[in-house]
Parts: sequence; structure tokens; C-alpha cells
Amino acid sequence: MLTLTVLLRCLSSAIREALLQTLNECAQHQIAQVQISHLFLQLLKQPEPNELIFLLDRYDISVLELRRQLNSALLSAHIQSHSTLVLSEALIILLQQAWQFSQAEQCPQINIFHLLQALMDTDILLCQKACSPVIDQVERPEILNSHLTIIPV
Repeated sequence: MLTLTVLLRCLSSAIREALLQTLNECAQHQIAQVQISHLFLQLLKQPEPNELIFLLDRYDISVLELRRQLNSALLSAHIQSHSTLVLSEALIILLQQAWQFSQAEQCPQINIFHLLQALMDTDILLCQKACSPVIDQVERPEILNSHLTIIPV
């Protein structure tokens, strides 16, 4: 069985750092359930080189508009109350799906492309609704199919 601990170890350093920062911010703001939108907002804040911003710029996707849509999605999300900080079901499903894509490519770490591919391919309504702003912006086959060549080394 794939545990959350295993998933966290499989994240790229940038995604792991973004997730940790997301957890800290949510705890500071007393947000008990971490959503996919929280993670993507934090990924947009990562310092250079930032794979997500590079990708958005390359395909003329507005970072500001995506940020606005992610914030709107958070405002309209029905977040269940918890006594402790937890990852939302949708975020866990997203990470599990991304892990499967990384394993299929024999890639030891989950990268931004695996997350995006998981967003596109997961048919769970909960996950689709939670991340629709990202899906609306990046649902382009050329983005997902070019991931081995567009990120500078």
C-alpha cells in the first residue's frame, strides 16, 4: 500500500518544499484542510528556476489570471472542518495519481508534469472540481507531451 510518507519522499524538492510551505501557511491561518489550489498557489511562489512559471510563460498562460482563479476556487470551496491539519482527499488523490505517472516513466521523483498530467487524467469529480482553474489553463496536449524537452537544465 502506498502511504503518504512514501508519496512525500517521492516528490521533487520544489514540490516537497511548496507542500511544506503550504502546510505551514494553512496552519498559521488556521485552515484545517489543505486543498490542491493551496499547493498550486505555493508552487507559483517558488523562486527561480520555477518549472510551473516557465511552463505557463512558454504557453502564454497568465500567471496572474491563474492565481486569481485559484484564489476564487478556494473562496468557493466547501472545506470540511477538522481538528488537525489534513490534506484534502482531492490532494491525496492527485499525489497518488502523479506518483503512478512518475512510476510509469521510471522517474524516481514526482515533478510538475506528473502533477499536471494527474490533473488532466484523474476522473474523480472531487479532484476535477478542486483544481478546475489549473485544468482550464493548462489543458493542452502539447504541454504534457513536451515535458522532457522544455525545462532548461
